[in-house]
Amino acid sequence: MKAGRGGREAADPTTARALDGRRTACAAGPAAPPPAPVGCFRRKGDDPRAPLGGAPRAESEDALDDGEGSPPLRCACCGRAITRAAFRIEVDGSHVHDRTNPGGFAFRIGCFAVADCRAASTPTTEHTWFPGYAWEIVHCPACDIHLGWRFVGGDRAFHGLILDRLVEERGAGAAGT
Repeated sequence: MKAGRGGREAADPTTARALDGRRTACAAGPAAPPPAPVGCFRRKGDDPRAPLGGAPRAESEDALDDGEGSPPLRCACCGRAITRAAFRIEVDGSHVHDRTNPGGFAFRIGCFAVADCRAASTPTTEHTWFPGYAWEIVHCPACDIHLGWRFVGGDRAFHGLILDRLVEERGAGAAGT
C-alpha cells in the first residue's frame, strides 16, 4: 500500500494531502467534522460549505434496520453504523477483493449490498475494478472519511468498502470475515 505523508495511505496523490488532515483528526478521537479539502471533489462554483460532491446521496441509516440481528459494521473513525454483516455479498466469486488503483494505491475491499454512505464524486467507468460497473467515491456521512466506492451497473449496485476503515461491535469478529 502506498502511503501519503505520515505513513497514511490515500486514494491518490490529490487526496493524500486532504486525508492526512482528516486522519489526524480521526486519530485524536471524535471531534467536529474536519474541514473539506479545497478543490478536492468539488465542482467549480460549488458552495465551499456544502458537502463534498454536491447534495448528499446517502442511503438512509434506516435501510440498515433490514439486517436486524446482524452486527453493525461501523466507521473506524467516528463509530457511525455504515452497514451490517448480513449485507455482505459476493461479486465476481468473492466478498473480499484486493485492488490497486492507477496511482498504485492498494486497497482490500469487501462487497456489501447496503451501506449508509455519501457519494463524494461523479460516477465514472474509467479504470473500473468491476467490468460493466461505473464507480463513485463514498464517504462516511458523519465524519466524511473516505470509506470506499459504490459500483452501479444497469439495475445492479453494491458498495466496495475498505475493510480496515470498518469495525464490528466488540465480540463480533473482523469486518472482512
